[in-house]
Amino acid sequence: MTETELRDRLRAIDPDPDSAAQERAWDVVRSAHRPAPTPPTRQRRLRWRLTVPALASMLALAAIAVAVSNPPHVALARWLREAIGLNPAPHARPMLAGLPGGGQLLVNSPAGPWLVNASGHRRYLGHYTAAAWSPHSLYVVTWRGRELDALSPRGQRQWVLASSGAIFVARWSPDGYRIAYTAGHTLWVIAGDRTGNHRLAAADPAVAPAWQPRSGLAHRIAFVDPSGYVRLLDADSGAQLWRLKAQSAVRQLLWSADGTRLLVLSPTRAELYSAGGQLLAATALAAGQTITQAAVAPDGHRVALAIHQPGIAGNSIAVLTASRRGLGMPPQILFSARAQIDGINWSPDDLWLLASSPSADQWIFIRTQPPVRLQSVSHIAAQFASHPGAAPGFPSLGGWQSAPPALR
Repeated sequence: MTETELRDRLRAIDPDPDSAAQERAWDVVRSAHRPAPTPPTRQRRLRWRLTVPALASMLALAAIAVAVSNPPHVALARWLREAIGLNPAPHARPMLAGLPGGGQLLVNSPAGPWLVNASGHRRYLGHYTAAAWSPHSLYVVTWRGRELDALSPRGQRQWVLASSGAIFVARWSPDGYRIAYTAGHTLWVIAGDRTGNHRLAAADPAVAPAWQPRSGLAHRIAFVDPSGYVRLLDADSGAQLWRLKAQSAVRQLLWSADGTRLLVLSPTRAELYSAGGQLLAATALAAGQTITQAAVAPDGHRVALAIHQPGIAGNSIAVLTASRRGLGMPPQILFSARAQIDGINWSPDDLWLLASSPSADQWIFIRTQPPVRLQSVSHIAAQFASHPGAAPGFPSLGGWQSAPPALR
């Protein structure tokens, strides 16, 4: 039996809570693995060599137990899955029937953005490249080509702006009074009512700018310039507050909810800075691991990471803390799978993570508080096609926020 067959059979077995079954399974393992007597002079020398054969023996017995599939062996399968970090595959629902954490989810499909409410109802907003939330989910900002639009959650256009270049990304400030957008290789800022559009600085369009929360009356924004420096500017005056050089190419900028810490992420490294630009902590991932996406929890102290790693599980969702004391490493692994994971969002109530898996055509909802639970929904691409025969492709996650008070 190959490793892949063993993994698939372990996934297919539902855990049995019967403690007697677990004990019977352990009896099988203990009796089969009990070592033969060893001369006293050789015991100490051979003890460390037994570790690898012991694991091989245990996995072989597990394969036999799975093949037989009798109830006494279910507990052993469950223990092995936990021991090697392999989550049981949740039964996938064929349709999205709701959001377990409530609120509203913004989804960017190849056909355009959609809104999903807590009950699972979907509303198509139109043929735009992508969209992003305003605070409190009152509006969304959308873009396509050189056009920037502000829409209501019902898709009603509030205003439109023609930019000087193709728009890559836009982000609404936490207080709702400013929108930053990258057109070409330039960062621009405009007021939420479409006034005061002005050029701010040259920027790397591959990294979304990040507004600093709770900065008082100031509107401060962090971004990456074409030289790879992370800069913090006053978005109204253009004054530079600080500039720093990260150790690796930056993939994502994330502020804590209180605006006191900035997490700078590269594919293999995480660096935590104070609001004043001082390095607080830094950590590198294990060899071969890369960060594909990250999201800060609404509580502001936890960061979810989508990590690609070689070995038994190709992709994992992990959570680490990012406080004034530094980064809580190593991260806690919540979910591991061979499927590709390219996006994660936190629910507004802090209890759930949504992982997006294009290779499996699924969304996986992960409850982050014990006991960790999984809910999976399949056929995601088809559910967010604007019409039959629309452009194929898997949607990306645009943000999961609380619904406006009038809609709760």
